[in-house]
Amino acid sequence: MACFKQALAVLMFFIFVSLYVASIDDSVHPEQLWPEQSDDTSASIVPNDEHRHLMYFVQVSDTHLSASVQERAAHFKEFISETIMKIIKPPVIVMTGDIADSLGTRFLDSGQIREEWQQYWRAIYETGVTRKHIWLDIRGNHDNLNLASVEHEHNFYRVYSVQGRHHLHSYSYTYRDGGDRYTFIGIDTCTDPGVKRPFNFVGSLPKTELSSLQRIREETQGSNLTIWFGHHPTRSVASDELHELLRYGGPYLCGHYHSLLGFFRGMYVLQPTGFLELELADWKSGRMFRVAAVDHGLFSFVDVRFREWPIILVTNPKSAVMAMPSVEPLHRISHSTHIRVLVFSPVPVSEVRCSVDDGHWEPLKQVAQGPLWVAPWDTQQIAPGTHTLMVQAMDPDGLWSDAHVVTFSVDGTIPSHDLAMRLLLQGGIRALRVLFILIVLACVLPMCWIRAVQTSTWLGPPDLSAERLCCGGLKRRLHLLVSVDVLFWPLVSIPLYLAIGPWFVGEMVEGHLGACFVWGILVYGTFLPGGLAYFYGMVFIVMCYVPLVCCLGCTLWQRREALRAGTA
Repeated sequence: MACFKQALAVLMFFIFVSLYVASIDDSVHPEQLWPEQSDDTSASIVPNDEHRHLMYFVQVSDTHLSASVQERAAHFKEFISETIMKIIKPPVIVMTGDIADSLGTRFLDSGQIREEWQQYWRAIYETGVTRKHIWLDIRGNHDNLNLASVEHEHNFYRVYSVQGRHHLHSYSYTYRDGGDRYTFIGIDTCTDPGVKRPFNFVGSLPKTELSSLQRIREETQGSNLTIWFGHHPTRSVASDELHELLRYGGPYLCGHYHSLLGFFRGMYVLQPTGFLELELADWKSGRMFRVAAVDHGLFSFVDVRFREWPIILVTNPKSAVMAMPSVEPLHRISHSTHIRVLVFSPVPVSEVRCSVDDGHWEPLKQVAQGPLWVAPWDTQQIAPGTHTLMVQAMDPDGLWSDAHVVTFSVDGTIPSHDLAMRLLLQGGIRALRVLFILIVLACVLPMCWIRAVQTSTWLGPPDLSAERLCCGGLKRRLHLLVSVDVLFWPLVSIPLYLAIGPWFVGEMVEGHLGACFVWGILVYGTFLPGGLAYFYGMVFIVMCYVPLVCCLGCTLWQRREALRAGTA
């Protein structure tokens, strides 16, 4: 019976976790988001063999330029002067935050360092990239470390960045190419003030900033596509309104998570409100950047590593798993007449070929000596479901590159994103908060129940015989521990205080005291929402609290056995 109750308790815990995971699923049903009818006004706009209705750009994130690691700045400058200005030549470059590292020699030292921002300024202006290209940068949490306000003299973002001189917070830019318009909206998700490390991880979006972004969205309606960008993934921003702002609004490009210790080269998910969220791995360690394109309203991208060539980006047909049915005119894929591929290389590309579903290799033709290569195809010959398209490029020495593979469909079939991606990008702060609450309850409720059993007259005395208990030794020690008042009340209070009370009071921003709670920080007369503190709290419980309970229980049991044996 005891084993049954134990199993039931474990089962209930996993049911709660499973229910939460189930809420983080493909809440969007793509087939329901296809437009009921395509717009006839653009029926003639289909991907063909012409270099029209095509725009591409580059994103880079988390450069973490450091005064102590000069190589990052040197590579970044080479990236701008060679990769961007001589090879890819995009009209727009997007920098999604954490420009400077802003860390001192000791682990908890943090603050804005002028030399790091000067490295960024020199890379931008010594290459002259802003004379030929549009550079859109936005600040990240490291660019906001230990700042009392955006007006502070140490806010070097407003001095050395490109857009910070004109826009302290969010802003928009519309790129025009003939009759096409592409709008870029930068979202400033940094907290104000910006506290010191390690509590400056979560972003926020105040009501005033949200209202400004809603106004920008209304003013920029009518563009071919709106590209949103910011530093924090949406679920690491303590504002649920952000998802409503981005509803059916185009892709959201961000950084911040780096590559999660190298496990992910990039993290992507289609959010329930219909927009594609694309987290880019960092430049700091991985030297990653992104090439993205909008081809006849269809958004495609590829994440590549610095100095890895060639770069192959298939713009039609686009990747099925990256489809945004409520945003993109996906019907144009089935109406298209040509496969379209962008190829970038520092050496001339002599030939490009493609293969559908491991079929015969077909050559592609270069369009106007540019990066676009095309090959005719008949979508009527493509069966329903998902298919694979492989593309290779040949260098002047006759060597073929590794195949770039895209999974596509012409009938609207959309594969699901990985569960790990959904948990990371759809869970975020909410997942940490729920898990923290469950762990606190798991620490408090069992001891309170045992206490109730011990002190209750109607429940009767507990049966602690070995044959009646599952994990009998552990339970007997826990019963003994709970029976000691001087230990029971502190052990119950510790997890509760962790969830309710202030952890400490200290200088959260230079010159300003603040109080840190698990659910947020009070500093400089402002409440900053918490996030990573939930993780710190769980680490404390697992690494300190649980071992403490076990040690006390075992010590009491040994003392009891010694007293019974008469050796104490």
